[in-house]
Amino acid sequence: MEELSLDGFDELKDASLDILSNNFPSSVRKLHIRDCNNLYQPRLMNLENVESLQLSLLVKLESLSLQNMPKLHTLQLFDCAIPGTVKLDVDKLQYLLLHGCTKLTDLKLSRLLRQFDSTHYSGMDAPSSPPSTSTVNSNLKKLEIIECSPITNPFISVESLEELRIVNCNSLHNPFIRCLNLRELQIKYCVNLLNLTIGCDNIRKIDFTGSGFISNHQFPVETGTTTSAFNMKERIVQHLKNHFGSVLEIVY
Repeated sequence: MEELSLDGFDELKDASLDILSNNFPSSVRKLHIRDCNNLYQPRLMNLENVESLQLSLLVKLESLSLQNMPKLHTLQLFDCAIPGTVKLDVDKLQYLLLHGCTKLTDLKLSRLLRQFDSTHYSGMDAPSSPPSTSTVNSNLKKLEIIECSPITNPFISVESLEELRIVNCNSLHNPFIRCLNLRELQIKYCVNLLNLTIGCDNIRKIDFTGSGFISNHQFPVETGTTTSAFNMKERIVQHLKNHFGSVLEIVY
């Protein structure tokens, strides 16, 4: 058995999951835990062969711990309450998806991502010193944040990240993105986006389709004796092109 799904088990509690996970067949590669309403502080340990983990509709999470899962490369959270305490000891994780996590705040995202980058901290939640590199999971390549409305001004700093997608996050206003190896950035259908600050020297593609300052806002600019409508998107796009040059592809 390579795929195991635990779906709708209200009898499943933290302690019983702890016991159960220690007895999963070693052949399991994909694990899905869905709609188990009595999981508050789940802990998954020593699942040495699990490569993909999906958590769905876990709306009462107070903490989450994944430890000693050396082959886990994919973690997906759908419609989950993102707790303030998340411990991820998953050195090989390459893909993280947060979808419909309506309690994902800037602060919670900052704490979550700090585990993937030793330099990650923001002014609102700065540690006294960066975490040691021995505790940092440095292989994350792709991050997707979809329909997570509470995030407003997130600080995203993951040095290993190569692709970042933020889609349908309607409260997003002013993200600060510092990912030195980022190649592709998508901020799509974030209708209230007002500004963007990026420190990504290797960026090659940015997609702003349907986002706020691209689709909604215009302001007057004086040209000689007349006033013409100058779309803000043209100003932003031109600034990016001037900074990054012809290597940058911009979609809007």
